[in-house]
Amino acid sequence: MQAIAYGLWDCLMSALFARIYVVLLLALLVLGTLAYGLLDGINRVRFHQHAEEQTAWVNELIVQGWARQPAERSADWLNLVSSLTMLTWEVTTPADSGSPHLDTGWHRQAAQLELPLADNRVLQSGELADWTQWRVGAGYLLLNELSRLPAGQRSERLAELAPEIPFPVVLVSLQEAPELGVLARRQLGQGQAWVRTRDGGLGQVTEWIYVPVGEGFILRLGPMERFSWLTPQGLLGLGGLFLVGLVFVAWIVLSPLRRRLQRITQAVDAMGRHSGDKTRVPEAPADELGRMAAHVNQMADRLAHTAQRNRELNQAVSHDLKTPLARLRFALALLPEDAQRTAAGRDIRQATDDLEHLTGELLEFHRLDNQGSSAPTWHQVDLSAVLEHAMEQVQPAQATTLPPQQASLQLPLESGALQRVVQNLLTNAAGYGRERIGVEVGHDKNQWWLSIEDDGPGIPEAERERVMEPFVRLDTARTLNHRGHGLGLAICRALVNTAGGRLKLEDSSWGGLRVTLSLPCRPPGTRP
Repeated sequence: MQAIAYGLWDCLMSALFARIYVVLLLALLVLGTLAYGLLDGINRVRFHQHAEEQTAWVNELIVQGWARQPAERSADWLNLVSSLTMLTWEVTTPADSGSPHLDTGWHRQAAQLELPLADNRVLQSGELADWTQWRVGAGYLLLNELSRLPAGQRSERLAELAPEIPFPVVLVSLQEAPELGVLARRQLGQGQAWVRTRDGGLGQVTEWIYVPVGEGFILRLGPMERFSWLTPQGLLGLGGLFLVGLVFVAWIVLSPLRRRLQRITQAVDAMGRHSGDKTRVPEAPADELGRMAAHVNQMADRLAHTAQRNRELNQAVSHDLKTPLARLRFALALLPEDAQRTAAGRDIRQATDDLEHLTGELLEFHRLDNQGSSAPTWHQVDLSAVLEHAMEQVQPAQATTLPPQQASLQLPLESGALQRVVQNLLTNAAGYGRERIGVEVGHDKNQWWLSIEDDGPGIPEAERERVMEPFVRLDTARTLNHRGHGLGLAICRALVNTAGGRLKLEDSSWGGLRVTLSLPCRPPGTRP
């Protein structure tokens, strides 16, 4: 049996959603139990107060009536009260006497009364459960109290008793009660009481008691509310507390799941930054997320291994190309000058230069691609010198507008790297622009940007992201008859991304291409 229990427990722990369902079910049971306990306690107090309000003033009339009766008429008074309230009353000797005693039970909405008498005895009632009949009897007892006085003094006596009665009581004529129908008026005319009710929904019932006085007058008691175990305010409050408790339990249950998902997301992000071999996701417990974490770790291992193999392969190829290139350049240098000036000699030298340039670009791209992101290193950069030097290197034939002198700023890119990016962008603009090249520079408190635009053929919007990938050269008028290997923009974007900046391609106002380079910056004199 113990082995079966352990097996079921292991099965439960290995099923993530089964655990969540079980915990939520237990939470519902606990919250339901707490809600029932809270409702029971509140209604116990509410019903006791309700019963006390409904009986206190009637008890006073009963005790006063008993005190007015001579000894030989006490039994008659007790029989009258019993017939009016539909309760059995008897005189007993309690263990302790003093104040009136009220026993209530809200589940049955019942009460039992004990009224102390002057001779140390009590009037004890049977179980009071019919509260409508109790109110009807209370109306007749009140009418009995008023009938003891002359007609002119009854209103004054009613005004004296009104503060002790928990609902309005008025003496009116039948003409002043238009809410009564024909049947009610006939019954009241025959000397019988009438009860009118109105259902307000959710168990909210309002009552009016009409007691005939005679000579066309009635005693109207109410409106009075029947006891309801759940009021609209109570329902709203209980539902709100239940939802808050359920949300709190769900938060406790789902917080570990959220943290585990965050760790998996961080691991996937680390793999995107070429650092998946440094990040591992905990695989315990062995549930659905644990199995997902194991697969993520296996994928990270495979990606790290593949990336390492690619780096080694590319570096080996790039480095191994340098030796034959050096030998080829040395052999070209040993050729006679006449041979070097031939078309074949010039082609060999140009091919050698292209291979050397390609090898250098490959090594630089893989260095940047494998560098990943880290905290920025700030460099003091003279922007005017960078722009002027880049312009001198490119020397575009088109008319170019240089921006005014730029202040020195702290940028997350050193002067040499920034000059390489700017020079590459200017070279592209000069190579593809027809007549004009525009340069715009600006900065604010947190960012520095450089925009270079030309009036060339431009790049289609759908191809702008792809053209910044390595070895991509578009088969359009923009790349026709232009030398290159498709690594320039890729290296520029890698440099800018490493520095936390952005390289954006968009349409130029001249019909060509506009390239915007943006980098975070610090004002001069700011400590990094």
